[in-house]
Amino acid sequence: MGGSISDLKIDKDGNIWIYTPGDKLYQMSSTGEVIKKYELKTEEIFEKNISLFGYFEIKDDILFAPTIPMTFQWTSLTIDEMASLSNLITYDLKEDTYEVISTFDKGYLGTNLNKMIMPSMILGKNGEVIINHNYKDIFVIQDGKQNSFEASFSGFSSDPPVSSMPDMFDDMNEIMRIMNYSDAYERIAYLPIHDKYMRLAKFEESPADGMDFDRTFLHSKWALIFLNDQFEKEGEIILPESETNGNYIFETKEGVWFSTDHPDNPNLDEEKFQFRLLKVK
Repeated sequence: MGGSISDLKIDKDGNIWIYTPGDKLYQMSSTGEVIKKYELKTEEIFEKNISLFGYFEIKDDILFAPTIPMTFQWTSLTIDEMASLSNLITYDLKEDTYEVISTFDKGYLGTNLNKMIMPSMILGKNGEVIINHNYKDIFVIQDGKQNSFEASFSGFSSDPPVSSMPDMFDDMNEIMRIMNYSDAYERIAYLPIHDKYMRLAKFEESPADGMDFDRTFLHSKWALIFLNDQFEKEGEIILPESETNGNYIFETKEGVWFSTDHPDNPNLDEEKFQFRLLKVK
């Protein structure tokens, strides 16, 4: 395979799907044997000024993939130009065809593009497409209709983190701050045992060097927002500061477990993985 991995998923049958730079997709067995390799035909997609962004889902030979502008300095676009671009497509792996199923919502974009706009997505309990942006509400596509649902953390501003510079793309540190170190909704997940959705939020915090050159930085403060299966907000909680690693969270019938392996945790034990239990009602 070689090179780096953009994203990895395991489907309900135990198959491993790996997406790599260059728009290559590998289907592998649970033992690591390559079953099939797909080279996605993305030339027409590129002509639409969009590219695939990883964070994909697979269902019945259909790839669901967020997209971002090919124009990396998207502040050079107008709001109307950005709103005309796809932020999510489906790609038929059998037919090598694609379909745009969502474009950037103007209400979400607001009047200022000097901010992070890259989406992620999951498939919901009933096959809904759920789009998670780094701020504001979630968008749910079901039966061809897209609706937004309030899924925000009460401690975050209703306005997105926006660069104070005229153009954040003029400074690499500022790009990194806005994209990686501002208040943001990291991801959303469905918890099948508890029949709820969980949205993970991280609080603004930057590494001392501004760029995390040694790639060891981990945010100190995280929060969880819980929604029912109708996407109605049920509650939220701030996890223990400097005692949470938001990259490792899973559920069992007992509740939701979150990692406490944060480098600033005085009880960190480098010889073992440690988790705490959060009861879910």
